[in-house]
Amino acid sequence: MDLLREGVEAGRLPQLVISDINMPLMGGLTFMRELERQDLLDFGSTWLVLSSSSLLFRNMDRAGVNPKGSYVPKPLTKEKLRSGLGCCHHQRALNLFALL
Repeated sequence: MDLLREGVEAGRLPQLVISDINMPLMGGLTFMRELERQDLLDFGSTWLVLSSSSLLFRNMDRAGVNPKGSYVPKPLTKEKLRSGLGCCHHQRALNLFALL
């Protein structure tokens, strides 16, 4: 959060943020809500990818739980990221293909 806050203050935001859903201090869903609450990301220009190896989150995108980003199951691969970003029709995310 501090790194993103510093970026906001400096006028620099990432194009892509990847977070694990199951983290000890702040899980990915809480992280997403905090980013939104603190206005630390412009979800129009930054794409959030949540990831987990848990089967509990397998249908997360289809359930509409995460309208601000995408769910990509672990293990993360370039192909899974491309697929997860491509299905969202988010132009800035699609531009990231050149980087992957």
